[in-house]
Amino acid sequence: MTAVAAARSTLVVGSDAGPELTALLRAALGDRAGVDIVEIDPARDPGSARPTVLFAGFRRDGLPPAWLTDVRWVHVPSAGIDGIAADLFDGRLVTGGRGIAADPIAEYVVHALLLAAKGDLWVNRAWVRQTDLPVGGPRMLGDSTVGLVGLGAIGTAIATRLQAFGTRTVAVRATTAPAAVAGVELLPTLAAMLPHVDHLVVAVPATPATRALIGAEAFARVKRGVHLVNVARGSVVDHDALRDALDDGQVGSATLDVTDPEPLPDGHWLLSHPRVRVSPHLSFQRPSVVSDVVGRFVDNVDRYQAGEPLLGVVDPIRGY
Repeated sequence: MTAVAAARSTLVVGSDAGPELTALLRAALGDRAGVDIVEIDPARDPGSARPTVLFAGFRRDGLPPAWLTDVRWVHVPSAGIDGIAADLFDGRLVTGGRGIAADPIAEYVVHALLLAAKGDLWVNRAWVRQTDLPVGGPRMLGDSTVGLVGLGAIGTAIATRLQAFGTRTVAVRATTAPAAVAGVELLPTLAAMLPHVDHLVVAVPATPATRALIGAEAFARVKRGVHLVNVARGSVVDHDALRDALDDGQVGSATLDVTDPEPLPDGHWLLSHPRVRVSPHLSFQRPSVVSDVVGRFVDNVDRYQAGEPLLGVVDPIRGY
């Protein structure tokens, strides 16, 4: 069910996202008639200000029942809902930020692919002074095959950008829907795709079905020397199996924007492995990221009050 109507004359939005984001929500919603915002404080009772809508923070331990009694719609700012206490979603409409960060994540992936293909060409001062450079040079991304695990908003944004390079792009997805980007070849199974790709890009939601999806069995099937990129969730890749595959040379290199655990503790092997690049879950970042998150919610508030379908509806059972 994606169209709803508010039963009260006033829509009470409970924000569990901290004081700064709550202030931005309050400013963005402005003086809209019939909308109040309260900042959730689990240590107190909401009294008469019980929310009908919850703007969720990343709280794994849930909220006291008094704050949830009247909540009928939960909005999660991120694309995934794996970082939120599951009981918040019980019997409620759930929306999220799916698609908001697809463009910056796609650019991150293209950057990672180019680094893997070209190397870092700007740091070797001795090389700059050479006159007898070797013939051949860096590889062409356009001569590579990129395999996408997942073809939602992020996978589609990646595939769109790869067209400019002439890259062969293949993909697997959970549905039978056709690819939205011309030239993307959909393969029937992950196992069928793995032996043929030079770069393996993981962009699926974290669900029980995708936990350790890229593990020892998958690494045994990949093209030797493959470059792995993970912009999904750390739990989708089995890091112990990845370490074995890297040390064996089965995986040539890995670019990880997400890890498990996150953040990594000091001394973790991923931070020092010579063929691993790790970034601190920042691929979604761009200057407008906060205003984009707020804008999605404000748009949905207007839709909610008008009884129109909401954007980014999530199935809590599937996890996306």
